[in-house]
Amino acid sequence: MASRGKHTAEAVAQQAAKVAEETPAKIDEETAAQTAEETSAQATEVLEGVEAAEEDARAAQAALDSLDVEPPAGPVVAPMSAPVNGQVPWTGQNAGWMPVQTKKRGNPVRVVAIVLTALLVMVGAAYAAGWWYFSNHFYPNTTMAGMDISYKTDEEVAQITESIGSGYTVTVRGDQAVFTASAKDNSAGIDGQALAAKALNSTSALDWPFELTKSRDYSDLVIESFNVGGLQSALQQQVDAYNETASDPQNAYIKYDEATRVYSVQPEQPGTKLRADVVIDAAARALSTMQTEVAIPEEAYIQPEILQTDERLVNAVNEANTFCQTKIDLVLGTTEIYATTIDSNEVAQWVSINDEYQVIFNEEAMAAWTAELAQSLNTVGTERTYTRPDGAVFTVAGGTYGWEIDNESLINQVREGVKSGMQGKIQVPTFTEGATWNGYGVPDWGAYADVSLSEQHARFYNANGELVWESDCVTGIPDGKHDTPVGIWSVLYTESPSELRGEMTASGTPEYITRVQYWMQFTYSGCGFHDATWQPGFGGSLYTDGYGSHGCVNLPYDKAEQLFGLLFAGNAVIVHW
Repeated sequence: MASRGKHTAEAVAQQAAKVAEETPAKIDEETAAQTAEETSAQATEVLEGVEAAEEDARAAQAALDSLDVEPPAGPVVAPMSAPVNGQVPWTGQNAGWMPVQTKKRGNPVRVVAIVLTALLVMVGAAYAAGWWYFSNHFYPNTTMAGMDISYKTDEEVAQITESIGSGYTVTVRGDQAVFTASAKDNSAGIDGQALAAKALNSTSALDWPFELTKSRDYSDLVIESFNVGGLQSALQQQVDAYNETASDPQNAYIKYDEATRVYSVQPEQPGTKLRADVVIDAAARALSTMQTEVAIPEEAYIQPEILQTDERLVNAVNEANTFCQTKIDLVLGTTEIYATTIDSNEVAQWVSINDEYQVIFNEEAMAAWTAELAQSLNTVGTERTYTRPDGAVFTVAGGTYGWEIDNESLINQVREGVKSGMQGKIQVPTFTEGATWNGYGVPDWGAYADVSLSEQHARFYNANGELVWESDCVTGIPDGKHDTPVGIWSVLYTESPSELRGEMTASGTPEYITRVQYWMQFTYSGCGFHDATWQPGFGGSLYTDGYGSHGCVNLPYDKAEQLFGLLFAGNAVIVHW
């Protein structure tokens, strides 16, 4: 068995020497793989031989130790025949059977050393062969620009990439645009030598046993090595030319719809303009795998900066619609005479949204609208035309009767109502009120007294327009100082009995003091209806014949008494010619 171990070790050594001799030769990938396979099989065989040799050595040593027989003294005579059962016959003095003395085998440690040395030589030769091979060849499982360059030399890779690069053309295609750039027309290409060297040097040939099972891709180096300046410039120019006629993106915006009376966010529109950098980047990605056509990515289209989901727009719309949900009916007086409605149509004119998407409530515009409304509701002192039940038509201006709106209070109430999105009624605040309101320039009274200066006759009509009282009268002296004032007046109060006092004189006493039974005042200057028992008569021209009053309407006692029961504070008194 020892001889078998020795034979195996020598064979391994010879094989290793043979591999070492063949190492300088150029081997292809099949040789490298076959050498590695043979090396592994031989190593296994050597180890088995070593184990067998060690086992034989141990058996031989045991056999020798068990023999106690020593050879006989004297000359030794060669055996006459082959040993039988470990003994041979001897001749000569003391002839007979003698044990055979077995010769000791070689040192087992030495055998192992020889075997290991041979193995190391063999492995070293195989490693050296692999190191040499992968110093200028790419490892297996290596790709570049979509090509398999496993086991190719750097020169081969350089030639392939330079050839591809010089004839490369890329097309970037979209729905409405197509851009094409070729390496030939734009002085672009690949430095194959630099690319191959950089890729090959990125790994170490010394590590080849550990690199065989790894995968690697050098497509990114293609882009780095490609002289893309010309291609980029060509694509940039084409995109710029295309963008000159392409549509701009439209940001989302806020719109007020008069039909629905609400604000809403209108969605953004992408447009068709393109970002040249994204188009060029898409071409670069195609270049990395040597694709000749690539689609324009969605992100290449210039997108609106403000989207429909922008919280600023959403919040602004919600706030503006809070204003616009307002629906306030403005009513006059306790009878709630309808005047107008404030709703989103009016409010939309007071609400605006600035460039920062902040809702602005224009209080000045609201106040101006409210003031204009108040002016249209005011009737005090305005000219009003009416037809008396007997058919006579009069147009009268001036006086104190009618509607007078408290504008400041109205502005405050409208402001608060709109800001809160109020839905309901607001009773218009007033200083004075009429009995009704039907618009500008028409009667706004109910029951009223009619005083005709030209006829020197007074009448009272109830709210239904029925004549319920009339009487001749004497009015003020038409001298510019004591005239009974023309206008539509409101009865201030009534009193019975009452004391009438004239203006104060220089002596500090009233011009006159007169006691009457029935007093019905309708001007702040002191004019009113009252009984005048001192008058010689009523009607006709007495007011111009020296019997005219200081401005009051003088009545017979019984007529004054009757009117006192009909006329109340707030009723209208119309004085006209």
